[in-house]
Amino acid sequence: MFLNAEAMFSMIDNLMAGTRILIWMVGLGTLFAGAIGVSNIMMVTVKEHTTEIGILRAIGARPKDILQQILSESMVLTTIAGMTGISFGALILQVVENAVNGPGHHKDPLPGFLRTGHRHLLSTHCAGCACRTGTRLPGNGYQTD
Repeated sequence: MFLNAEAMFSMIDNLMAGTRILIWMVGLGTLFAGAIGVSNIMMVTVKEHTTEIGILRAIGARPKDILQQILSESMVLTTIAGMTGISFGALILQVVENAVNGPGHHKDPLPGFLRTGHRHLLSTHCAGCACRTGTRLPGNGYQTD
């Protein structure tokens, strides 16, 4: 069978397009799974802080103040965790790249930090939803399940 160069380039181009689509699907799936994980963690955080929320409400804190406190906590934690994960990943990739190619090659870490920004915004939104639900709970905050 004889293939010309144009047909081969077309096949490679289609393969690369399929690979790009697969990478996007995996990335979006990971982002969605991360959003669900952060949302669940923030619901547990609000559930654990029910007593604290009740005390804050009893001494006159507005739901906006409580929301701000929990959102600040979630932003700090997700920023630290995201930057730690990216730093660890960059370190591992650098070690592997040096082992394979030798020292001197360098990749730009900016795309990883941009992805962390997206995760940061998404986790802040999930934390806000969990906190709004927690501040609307009836009772004095001393209730248990």
